[in-house]
Amino acid sequence: MKKREPTGKEKARQLDRTDRTEVEERLRRSEEIEEELSIQSRNLEELTVALKVLLRQREEDRVELQEQVLANVKTLILPCIEKMKEGALTPLQRDCPTLERQCQNWPIEAGDHPRDPDPGGVFPLFSYEGGV
Repeated sequence: MKKREPTGKEKARQLDRTDRTEVEERLRRSEEIEEELSIQSRNLEELTVALKVLLRQREEDRVELQEQVLANVKTLILPCIEKMKEGALTPLQRDCPTLERQCQNWPIEAGDHPRDPDPGGVFPLFSYEGGV
């Protein structure tokens, strides 16, 4: 028996069903992608908040560390410089006022940095020959 050839209307219906199935599949994939993007967007927002908190904490830690360093310089280094100035110093070691000035003007504000840690080219200030 010979198979009957589909009519034009039947071919059109078949194409419509195929097109409809393809459109529905594309719509379903589009909705899945939209949901994934929505989840990623929420994750990025949460990550942004977390990073801002960490950044703020790091800034607070940096300021606290600078204050601790400044306090240590004032309580540990400056008194030693005063004692050194009372003793016999070599010409190279007499540059203590420069070191003292740098310690007293230690940068504490954000973005402040010493211009030159060795402005007079006198580092190290202490020679082993001088006994200091």
